[in-house]
Amino acid sequence: MASSRRPMVSALAVGAVLLAAVSLIVATLLLDNQTSDQSDAAEMPSATLPSVNMDPVYAFLGDSYTAGAKAGGLSKSFPRDVCRAKTARCVINGQDGTGFISTGNTLDGVSAYGDRILKLSDRGNGDKPSLIVVQGGLSDPGTAAVRTAASRVFAALKTAYPNARVLVVGPVQPRAFDPAVVTANRIAMRAAAADAGLRFLDPIGERWIQDRAMFDADGKHLTASGYQVFADQIVLAINQVLSTPGASG
Repeated sequence: MASSRRPMVSALAVGAVLLAAVSLIVATLLLDNQTSDQSDAAEMPSATLPSVNMDPVYAFLGDSYTAGAKAGGLSKSFPRDVCRAKTARCVINGQDGTGFISTGNTLDGVSAYGDRILKLSDRGNGDKPSLIVVQGGLSDPGTAAVRTAASRVFAALKTAYPNARVLVVGPVQPRAFDPAVVTANRIAMRAAAADAGLRFLDPIGERWIQDRAMFDADGKHLTASGYQVFADQIVLAINQVLSTPGASG
């Protein structure tokens, strides 16, 4: 009886060894495959998302002051100083001799403010401005029609850019301009801004430019220092407006 059992025991032992060997081979193959998949995944290049410029867009609509006349052009203009201070992208639309009514010298291809409203988006990617600064008061005729024209411009800005804050900046008083005309334009701009619920900045009433040396020798424009004062005052106003939830202008 003992001798008849030995082959059966040997067969069972051999089977167990073979099963263990097969299991080891399968496990090794699975581990190699998994390691290979992980290695391939590690070597795959990661997706690169396009960069997005999160800086706000500030737009400026005005006359030669907005264009930085006599101070070195756009690079020295008060809009550039404002945008640098606020880390904003700048859209500058300043044209000499223009206003809410005045079309300037049309031979130079310039036009009144109302005709340039749709040009205030960032031309690089079409982003609309989050803040718009409208500067003026020197080129218009000083009549009652200025208030009406300014009101139309402000209404059109709200329609075209409903999410933008709007600041209205009145004139200074250069010696080469009739004080009566400048005062009339200033009053008209302030009234139109109030009608539209917009913030009006009054460089004359707030005495922005006290040093006459900040005016250029032509008696019309500001020097670079004068434009810097202009910019500093506008930055202060922007900070106040942006820190006031729900402020309209």
